[in-house]
Amino acid sequence: MAQGHLIPNLALALQIQSRFGYNVTIVNTPLNIQKLQQLLPPNKTSTINLVELPFSCSDHNLPPNSENTNVLPYPLIFNLLKSLRSLKPHFHKFILD
Repeated sequence: MAQGHLIPNLALALQIQSRFGYNVTIVNTPLNIQKLQQLLPPNKTSTINLVELPFSCSDHNLPPNSENTNVLPYPLIFNLLKSLRSLKPHFHKFILD
């Protein structure tokens, strides 16, 4: 959930999709998925699926809208890292479904 990883991972997904024809799914928190949605090429058929996992900043002593390192002061990045554990059951359910 580091801001600098979002765009390179999307670029990799686009390459995998276009070169090999695979369906690619990117799973992340709602705000990060919104950002990625805006970065998908317009008017291009894509098999990249963007999936949101539920995440509440306030449950982890984080300011509102702080789902990546870009918007957090350094001392709060540890809270963000600890909060990642809360995504595990949602990710597990996604995989099982």
